[in-house]
Parts: sequence; C-alpha cells; structure tokens
Amino acid sequence: MKTWILILLGVILVTIFFLYENRVKNDTDREALVNLDLQLTGVVQNLDIPPGHHAFGIITMIILESNIKEYTPQPNQEFYYCVIKNGVAEIYDHAVGYHIGDTLVIDTKEKIISLKNGDKGLVPT
Repeated sequence: MKTWILILLGVILVTIFFLYENRVKNDTDREALVNLDLQLTGVVQNLDIPPGHHAFGIITMIILESNIKEYTPQPNQEFYYCVIKNGVAEIYDHAVGYHIGDTLVIDTKEKIISLKNGDKGLVPT
C-alpha cells in the first residue's frame, strides 16, 4: 500500500514540475518574442556559435528594415531575444544553417525566421 502511495505522489510531483516548466517557457516566449513584435529584415554580418551550445549562438545582422530602431532589454529582463543598436541587430537564436551574407526576415510575434533566397522569396527555416 505504501509503495502505491509513493508512486502516486511521485507521478503527481513530476506532473506539477512539467506543468510549471511549460508555464515558465510560455511566459518567457510571450515576454521575449510575442510582446516584442519585431519585424526585421537584415543581412548576416557575423555568426558566433560556441561549441557545445546545441547550435545556439549570436547572429549579428546589418538592419535593412525594422519596425524597432533601438532595443536594449531592461536589466531585470532575464531572457531576451535580441539587442538592436546603431543599425545592427544581435539575435540570440539557433544560428546553424545561416551564412554570412544571407538575408533574414524575422517576425517575433509569429516566431518565424525566414531566409530570403534571391528571387525565390522566403524560405522557412
């Protein structure tokens, strides 16, 4: 009987943990991406992908068009997607698959990064 109670308690605790983690992720997504509502087109100037970070890195872009001219997150904002300053954007995202010179179109509200591929238009990434 005690074993079943402990198993049930363990399942309940694991479920609560996963629900909490999912809520934190959704709150972070809303704060860092959706509420930012960034519409940006830029050319990749540099890629910084440290080894062992699951392809996560910094994409430095020269801004061609953007609805936000300057964006420096508040010091109390733990997670943020980018920094925009002086016509340059540093995007903190998965950076593998992009190359210097690529033109990227970013829409944070829709959580989309597209590669503008010459005359072929936008290619979802």
